[in-house]
Amino acid sequence: MAEREPRRVAAALDALWALQPGLFQDMFCLEAEEEAPDCLVFRDARGQAVVGRAKIPVWEVVRTYRRVRDLNVLAQEYPMLSQVELLAVLEYSHRHREEIGRQIDAYENRRVALLSE
Repeated sequence: MAEREPRRVAAALDALWALQPGLFQDMFCLEAEEEAPDCLVFRDARGQAVVGRAKIPVWEVVRTYRRVRDLNVLAQEYPMLSQVELLAVLEYSHRHREEIGRQIDAYENRRVALLSE
């Protein structure tokens, strides 16, 4: 169809992008994620796994997800992250369970220590 009616295809794509402005970026990120699984999650200067332009620590997002257990609620808690980024965080945490578990445990221990002072 693209060869026979390129203008029609272009108009359909333009309409789709107008309805879902982040769709192209999400599609690109999904493809990139398949090629390089940790491309959306990266290490900051301290070596901590982070996601998004705001460089939110992965363990924080995972800790919230464990509490809410719902991707839609998680998206409300982190509106600055796209659905693709949230899914990348969950996938990363699945592949790096021990690392994320240690970071969450360390945070919880600090929190308990501060509350008991």
